[in-house]
Amino acid sequence: MKVKYQAEYPVSIDGKIRRYDFHLPKYNVYIVVHGKQHFQDAFTRSVVDQETIDQCKQRYAEENGYYIMVDYREHDPVIAVKRFLIEWRKFKEVV
Repeated sequence: MKVKYQAEYPVSIDGKIRRYDFHLPKYNVYIVVHGKQHFQDAFTRSVVDQETIDQCKQRYAEENGYYIMVDYREHDPVIAVKRFLIEWRKFKEVV
C-alpha cells in the first residue's frame, strides 16, 4: 500500500509508556495487533489486566486520531492481513 508507518510507536498514557504496533503519521492512525494474550491469560499479565491497558490505548488513540485493532489470536498472517484490510477500508470510508 506504500503507506509510511512507524513500528512500536511509543506514547505516554497515565504516566506510562505504551506502544502501538504501528502508527501511520499521514493519517494519524494507531494500530494494535492483538494476539492470544489479549484474549486469554498468558505471559506475564492476566487478560483482565491486558484489557485495562487495551482500553486505555484505544481511548488515547480515539482522542488523538484514529484506532484500528487487528485480531491475530490465530497467529495466521493471511487472516490478519485480511482483517486489517477490512478495518482499513472502513477507516478510509470515514475520512
